[in-house]
Amino acid sequence: MEQEIYTVEEVAEKLKVTKTTVSRRIRDGKLKAFRTNGDTGSYIITEEDLRNFLYGDTPELVSA
Repeated sequence: MEQEIYTVEEVAEKLKVTKTTVSRRIRDGKLKAFRTNGDTGSYIITEEDLRNFLYGDTPELVSA
C-alpha cells in the first residue's frame, strides 16, 4: 500500500505554519524527512512520519 509523500510546503499548508517552521523541525530532528537528492535535494515527508510527528511523542509544531 502506497502512502502519501509531502513536500515542506505541503506540510506547512496542512499545519498552517511557515515553511521555515517545518524546516526547523526537520533540522532539529523532531520531524523525520528525506532528501530527494542527497545533501542538496529538497525534503520530502511521508504520511507516516507526519502522523508520528503530530500524534507521537514529539513536541507540538510551534514557532519559537
